[in-house]
Amino acid sequence: MDLSNKSLLHNEDIIVTADSGSLVLALNPNSYLYLGPNAFVAVKNTELNKMHFDIERGQMVLFVRSLKNGASLVIHTPPGILAIRKGGRYIVSVETNGNTKANVIRGELGYLNRGRLVKLKKGRQVEFVKRKAVSENQ
Repeated sequence: MDLSNKSLLHNEDIIVTADSGSLVLALNPNSYLYLGPNAFVAVKNTELNKMHFDIERGQMVLFVRSLKNGASLVIHTPPGILAIRKGGRYIVSVETNGNTKANVIRGELGYLNRGRLVKLKKGRQVEFVKRKAVSENQ
């Protein structure tokens, strides 16, 4: 199905942009998600207080005005899970091999590193490398 203006997304929808395509989604009032060319994203949860997207490849830019107390926006990437709990601007880029970069332009992003919660703040970037499964090493 092609998306058009006013299309509603549902849990388990898949979004794919072409090599020259892009897409802007309204998440809630004054919050948007931009997908660049050649992106593949699965919509896991569209509830306003616990949105969840899985990005397999491509670039996602998030403009989040604010989130209510206890609300979060979860981005699952091939090597890990990112959690946004504050308004801000974020860029998540996933290469075709699964390696991921997350940039916090403004706001705060959380992720787990060896079981410990790490908070990434304004102006910071983190890179994740997708680990190969044992069977992939052969």
